[in-house]
Amino acid sequence: MSSLIKKLRSVADIDGVFHIVGPDGTIADVDSQGRLVVTDQGSGTPSLSSSSGTHYYPPLVTSESTVVEITSHDKYELRTLVIYLGNFSSSNRITVRLYYKVDGDNYVKLEQKVFRVSRYPSVTIRDLFGLSEDVKITIQPSSSELNIVSVPYRYMIGTYS
Repeated sequence: MSSLIKKLRSVADIDGVFHIVGPDGTIADVDSQGRLVVTDQGSGTPSLSSSSGTHYYPPLVTSESTVVEITSHDKYELRTLVIYLGNFSSSNRITVRLYYKVDGDNYVKLEQKVFRVSRYPSVTIRDLFGLSEDVKITIQPSSSELNIVSVPYRYMIGTYS
């Protein structure tokens, strides 16, 4: 099992932003810029890259669907990931789940949180450090939509070689 999973108790939500909470119930180590640090990131300065895309959620279903899966063969940090949920009906409630791959095939759920679209049209996940395995984010609406719903996302990672 990953050292990240062992060290985390939960990922808390504060105003639509996921924050890492350590095993003793306090926020995990915070660096001088206020970023959360879970494990050593590696040496040197990370190579930053960003990516964006759109996930298309199918109509007339309420099943869980993967919005984005971030894969890396190097140690990396997920600096920011933003998912826009505002294209769902404002009365819909969207469950957002964060998973971490623990081996070649299996994921464990780190956290899930339900967001009412009218209050949180976008969700931000920030500052997951010391990652060495894949991360995926899924969504699941509480009620189905009549049409395909576009779910734009953008993320930035820093990769250590």
